[in-house]
Amino acid sequence: MSRVIVENVSFSYDGETDVVKNVSFTAAAGEWLAVTGHNGSGKSTLARCLNGLLLPRNGTVTTCGFITTDPETIMTLRRRAGMVFQQPDNQLVAPTVADDIAFGLENAGVPYDEMKERVEAAVKRLGLSGLEDREPHRLSGGQKQRVALAGITALKPDVIILDEASSMLDPAGRSDVRDVVRRLCREDGITVIMITHDLEEAAEADRMLVMREGQLTADAPPAELFKKPDLLKEAGLVLPLAVLMAERLRLEGFDPGSPTSEEELVRALCNYV
Repeated sequence: MSRVIVENVSFSYDGETDVVKNVSFTAAAGEWLAVTGHNGSGKSTLARCLNGLLLPRNGTVTTCGFITTDPETIMTLRRRAGMVFQQPDNQLVAPTVADDIAFGLENAGVPYDEMKERVEAAVKRLGLSGLEDREPHRLSGGQKQRVALAGITALKPDVIILDEASSMLDPAGRSDVRDVVRRLCREDGITVIMITHDLEEAAEADRMLVMREGQLTADAPPAELFKKPDLLKEAGLVLPLAVLMAERLRLEGFDPGSPTSEEELVRALCNYV
């Protein structure tokens, strides 16, 4: 079953020049999609179309069974499809971590006892135990993004959209957020749509969508697209180190297969030895 259906969507900020051009794709329940592209390719604009923050000029977006242009169901849609932005401080609004996680539940009218249970479950799920009474703005970047994710997951969404959610974090923070996202998708069956220009992040997804100048130029598993380096380079993307090394090794007469991560490359080399 498709949780996100994008059909021939175009969007323009000025009513004249489309920054998203006739894009179509679907995302199934429990699927992880990475939407990649250079700055200005239209990927973040597309992300905001998925939960109705932006409305398409042409085409339709149906998320969790709701059309984004229907004002009567838009709030229900946004509870079912949560979004995490690049700057976590823009989403943290309460004086403590627990209060921040509860904020969306209060707005949704969730009864107090159920709200308390959901907050506790989200704290445990996101590895925030012991931080419930801390002030969010005093946390590390990775911790702040986990608080933002906890607030979203407490609403029990079917879809989570991450708009460059780890791009401002250090390597440890990026790894932290990626681990959380992996568990939410693989264990909880949440559909994840990750907007990123980092192909090492995209390598973990089930499918990778490549945006270039507002158009969708490729939609395939990462391993398949990494075999087409020219397509990715034309889109302004930097290939992961493992892919670059594998290319170089093939030129030297050794074929390590199609590794998408450094771990896979190391395993291929160890097997060869």
